[in-house]
Amino acid sequence: MNCNLHNENLLSLKDTNKKVDIGDDKWHALFSILNRKFEFCYFRGYRLINNDERFKFEIKRYQDSIVELIPDFHDILIDVTDSSMGISRRALARIWYFYEYPSLLYFRDLPDFSKLKNQLQSQLDYQTFSSFYSESVLIYASFENDVIWILKNTEPSDNLFNEIVKTFKNN
Repeated sequence: MNCNLHNENLLSLKDTNKKVDIGDDKWHALFSILNRKFEFCYFRGYRLINNDERFKFEIKRYQDSIVELIPDFHDILIDVTDSSMGISRRALARIWYFYEYPSLLYFRDLPDFSKLKNQLQSQLDYQTFSSFYSESVLIYASFENDVIWILKNTEPSDNLFNEIVKTFKNN
């Protein structure tokens, strides 16, 4: 695992063995840290790649938590906060790969859902989007399928990246 701190708010984690699988046990430490520090989490899938029978089967797990931002699941938001999730990260990982741009949005406080939905629909870049939410973290995939990007907007005294880097440097 390679950790690269790009600036005080952006960190990348590169899996040196294969494409990123957020359901893999090697990522457990990352999600444990985030779930301990942040109370609310949403999955955002943008640009559905394949709307086949497997996707339809997997998405049924989330039917009570889905907000379609664009019809036909092209752009969705799913509440995956631990208390409401009721499913494993491995199940979420299966949905992750159906989207060209999957992400997880972590918040310390419950965001204004209407504002959140509007900002996601306006297609803001991740940096701009993050600036609207103090005490938030975005985990996202981009073009490289072996890299997870972590963008934070937290207090300077927050040691989130130090904790993540320390955890993954020791793996």
